[in-house]
Amino acid sequence: MFPARISVLNVGNTCHRVKIQTVHTIRILHEPGRNDPAHAGIYDTAQDEMIIAELIAEAVDDNYRVVT
Repeated sequence: MFPARISVLNVGNTCHRVKIQTVHTIRILHEPGRNDPAHAGIYDTAQDEMIIAELIAEAVDDNYRVVT
């Protein structure tokens, strides 16, 4: 099992990067959970999923390991 991580990225920059390089519009929505108030979902990635995933990964500003 992999340790949990929190990734930090600029939502506006990430959505713009995907739009410019793929012409697809993605949505990143804040979806806080009971035990995870920082959770967000990334939507509308089905077309060109692998390319979009790579663009999102490249847009990550920082990663933090979650210590439980």
